Amino acid sequence: MKSNNFQLGVGSHKGNDVHLTVIYDSVSTAPDLQTGQGFACVAEVGPTTVLFDTGSDGSILLANMRKLGIDPGQIQIVIISHNRSGHVGGLYDFLAVNQDAVVYVPESFPFSIIENIKKAGAEVIPIISPMELQPNIFTLGEFTSYFKEQAMALRTSKGIVVITGCAHHSILTIMQKAKEIFPEEPLFLALGGFHFGGHCTILLL
Repeated sequence: MKSNNFQLGVGSHKGNDVHLTVIYDSVSTAPDLQTGQGFACVAEVGPTTVLFDTGSDGSILLANMRKLGIDPGQIQIVIISHNRSGHVGGLYDFLAVNQDAVVYVPESFPFSIIENIKKAGAEVIPIISPMELQPNIFTLGEFTSYFKEQAMALRTSKGIVVITGCAHHSILTIMQKAKEIFPEEPLFLALGGFHFGGHCTILLL
C-alpha cells in the first residue's frame, strides 16, 4: 500500500533514523486511507515513537494506523499542538487502547481536558517552554498570541524538521523560533498545517 511517508537519517553521532508517516489529513495520496478534518503524524525516532496530533475522529485515526501497520500500543509520546477538534478530537479513542503514552499539551490547555486525559489513565505534561522530550525530539514551547499552540522539532542529519498542527502564528514565526533554538543547524523541512494570516509567502529551507 502506498502511504504518506518518507525517511530521513539523523546525525551520525546518534545512529538513529527518523521515519514520518502522515496518518490523518483532509486529503491523502493513499486511496486506502480514510480522510477527515484535522491532522496526525507518527514519527519514529530511533527507539521512540511519537504521535503528533490525533485528527478529529478517533475511529479514522485507529483505522488508518491499522491499514499502515502502525501499532498504537507502541507509541510512547503524544504531542497535541493545540485545543481544536481537528487536533485533539481523536485522543480519547487512542487512549482507550494505549494508556501508557505520555501526553504533552500546551500549558494553556483547559483544565477539564487535562483531567479527562488523566481519567483515561495517561500521564499528561503541560508545556510552556522549549525542551527536549527524548533524544532528538523537541517541543518548541507554547506560542501564546492569537492561538496558543506548540510545534515539534526533530533533529536529523539533514537538519531540523519542524512539524506543526495549524501554525496559526504563521509557519514563518514558528521556523524563526526553531532557528533561535537551533542556531547552528539548518532547517530542512516544515510539515503540517500552515497558516499565513492572509499573506501568500513562499518558505524556502
